[in-house]
Amino acid sequence: MYLSKITVKYGFTPEKLIDYLIKAKKTGSASYKRLEFKVREKTEDFTTYTVIYNKNIVSQFRLENKLMDYPESSKHKIQELVLRMPPSRREMRKNSPYKIAELRKGLKAINLKAKVIEKSPTKEVFSRNGRKLKLSNVKISDGSGNIKLTLWNEQIELVSEGDTVKIRNANVKTFRGEKLLNVSSRSGKIDVIKKQN
Repeated sequence: MYLSKITVKYGFTPEKLIDYLIKAKKTGSASYKRLEFKVREKTEDFTTYTVIYNKNIVSQFRLENKLMDYPESSKHKIQELVLRMPPSRREMRKNSPYKIAELRKGLKAINLKAKVIEKSPTKEVFSRNGRKLKLSNVKISDGSGNIKLTLWNEQIELVSEGDTVKIRNANVKTFRGEKLLNVSSRSGKIDVIKKQN
């Protein structure tokens, strides 16, 4: 079990996770049901945290003390550091559908269902080899969070605002610091399973 999965499975937000880490830093540990957040090591600059589930270590990571000393102004940064760590081998092998809250840069072969809540106007861009392409970004949501889905060429006409889509074999990239879900026209697929009313 990995950190972003923990927040989804037990129904608390990344912000709530940060609250547990703050408490653990102050007292040495913090518990939520069968989860325990413990401070493993402290240095002048960093604190190393261990997450334990059913007495087994499921995650370990390090955060700068200056971030945790000013949590209200640093929550966004802390969330980025904790929930966007490189995916583990277990995450990469995941076969069951993902929740959007679980998605992190580097994940591949992602399957999920979500609703299109926004769709941007189509624009023309050029590939590195000079080929003209059509591009549109849509925002999708599944109740756990939302993410931008990049649509290319013929994918654009398939999807409308309000549709529920099933996405297969997607991957997560970042552009200017923002997570994007990408579906290759060769290896991935987008199906509309419920049209807008």
